[in-house]
Amino acid sequence: MALWMYAEDHGGRYPAGEKNPGACLSLLYRAKTPDGHEYANPYLLRGMTVPEQTTKRILEGGRLLGPDSCGWHYVPELTTNDDPSIAIIWCKASLFHNGEYDKDGGRQVGYVGGNVDYIPGDRWAAFLSRQERLMSNRSNALLKI
Repeated sequence: MALWMYAEDHGGRYPAGEKNPGACLSLLYRAKTPDGHEYANPYLLRGMTVPEQTTKRILEGGRLLGPDSCGWHYVPELTTNDDPSIAIIWCKASLFHNGEYDKDGGRQVGYVGGNVDYIPGDRWAAFLSRQERLMSNRSNALLKI
């Protein structure tokens, strides 16, 4: 929800413009909602693979997350005008919500359109190929909101 609320409050743009995807997600902590709260807390931004204390120390210290301090695979530079079937976020590791490894290799995925889906491990390679095609078909016009 944090990504979609951020985009709604920022002219349809998801967090972007920082040096890496984790740093872009840090904007969900740095930027404030209209009522003065963070869009996301360190616990959420850590993903399922990074200790909360690590993420909390970085964010509360005024720094941005990086590849080793953010457990999410995030696709920056997307907007709400992009194809709603483009995936914007998923866990870097194949884990269930309680942190147990998913033996099947699947992952939960969040899409530009706001939907969340589970992609089983046996469909993961096809999912990634489809996402590459969708990203290569993006029109530069979509970037201009």
